[in-house]
Amino acid sequence: MPKIVDRAQKQEEILEAAGRIFARDGFQGATLQAIANEAGVGKATLYYYFDSKRDIVRALLEQERLTLEEVLNRSLLGANPGIEELERYAIARLTHVRDRIRGAQISDENLKELLPVFWSERQVLHHLLEERLRLILQRGVDAHALAVEDVELTARVIDVAMRSLLLEFYRRDDPDLLLRAARILIKCLRGRILPGGCSTTTASTH
Repeated sequence: MPKIVDRAQKQEEILEAAGRIFARDGFQGATLQAIANEAGVGKATLYYYFDSKRDIVRALLEQERLTLEEVLNRSLLGANPGIEELERYAIARLTHVRDRIRGAQISDENLKELLPVFWSERQVLHHLLEERLRLILQRGVDAHALAVEDVELTARVIDVAMRSLLLEFYRRDDPDLLLRAARILIKCLRGRILPGGCSTTTASTH
């Protein structure tokens, strides 16, 4: 009898292999042949599941979206609207990414190459990360715990700041530096978006 192939399992095996190859060789250095070899499949089989390296990246990000959604749901459970919820979001998000990078054994050089590639395909994560930020900010505003006039723009600014923190402050020899930087960011935001502080409205000049 012909062997029955579990497509979902095979795809998962290919994605795991691709993650190891990207971590080892970077995005430019990785080849579909190397990924196929690592997964123990032929190149034709690989093409049956994925059209390109970018296609594999998008699939990896979709996996990450599902995992990160669970992480955020657990972390935000019971948080008070406002700064507490925003801080829990920031710490949970960056802790998760930090731990994933450490677990993948990515070199600093490959990390700096891979992050922009993954973020260029960020539409997979865009809805989750920015939409969650918008919801957190809006809940804070509705509860009179935050003074934010442009929720969408503020969410985008915080999202960009968090991605910049990852690029600038992830250190393999000091893994907690990233979280310390995140707490400094939240501390700075307190004076900008708490009621009574400066709002996020652009001040007019005369």
